[in-house]
Amino acid sequence: MKHFLALVAIAVLTMSCGDDDPTGPADDAVIQIIHNSPSTDAAVVDIYLNDGSAPAVDDLAFQEATGMIELAAGSYTIGIAPGSSTGPGDIIASFGPVDLDAGSQTVIMAAGELGDDFTLVFNELVTTATSGNVGLLAFHGSPDAPTVDITAEGVGVLVTALQYLTFQGYIEVPEGDYVLGIGPTGAAPIIEFDVPLSGLGGSTAVAFASGYLNGTPGFGLLAALNDGTVVVFAVSQ
Repeated sequence: MKHFLALVAIAVLTMSCGDDDPTGPADDAVIQIIHNSPSTDAAVVDIYLNDGSAPAVDDLAFQEATGMIELAAGSYTIGIAPGSSTGPGDIIASFGPVDLDAGSQTVIMAAGELGDDFTLVFNELVTTATSGNVGLLAFHGSPDAPTVDITAEGVGVLVTALQYLTFQGYIEVPEGDYVLGIGPTGAAPIIEFDVPLSGLGGSTAVAFASGYLNGTPGFGLLAALNDGTVVVFAVSQ
């Protein structure tokens, strides 16, 4: 699972699992990292910041997420290495520098296939929604899926023309239990998922499509909550 280590001369990383105040002081930046690359060679990764001597995030597995990580505001280079790496010399992909402003909140999605389109995709992270509603940020991370629409049974289209490696949202829906369908843009859903959102009013989640429509790991719809919990939604029967 995930372990957060001290980075000497960079920042102190902390995970907050509290619901009342998941963010740090106003002069810090907050990030959440989600691992959504289906490549078998990246099944588990270590994440380095500014080539630190130890990973900032240790052994983050495919379809896992961190909680809220507090960093001193500043410029960071983000390095990805195989899990159980021995140091920054093991980094296989590096991104940045990325400027993280004081008071900012950012979700970072590791996605794509190694040797092809592996990348980090950034989006503003929102951690609260209107009372009684749930805020959803959608991400398309399935390499062999077309541009898609996401529909909610009894509600209609929630997300239109979501392209691979892109975010769309936040969209607020009343808390409750839904059947979400995913299909090519303008066409009927080809797969549906049971998505229980009861009890999540006032909170948000990053909902992400993952895996392959025709391959292994198989296609799935998951959601990362603010505390790092990842919920795997069941295919609707």
